[in-house]
Amino acid sequence: MFSVEFDHDEFLITVLDDSGNFEDVSVYIYDDIVYIRQWCEDNQNFDLIQMTPEMFDQIMTAMKTPEGVYKVKYNFSEK
Repeated sequence: MFSVEFDHDEFLITVLDDSGNFEDVSVYIYDDIVYIRQWCEDNQNFDLIQMTPEMFDQIMTAMKTPEGVYKVKYNFSEK
């Protein structure tokens, strides 16, 4: 199960483990950075991963791509 929430500058995805074996994973997406966090019971703290939105996009693309090495080109043209 997952939820999607929008705020004025934040896009939040929360994924729950339906089996109950793992803590929820939250993905906070902003224009310039993406945070992925999950509660760590051993440390009593959140594990936090930071990346650019492009890196996150590449993770999502990789989920649907066959084995290999790829390079994604982005075209950020000014309007």
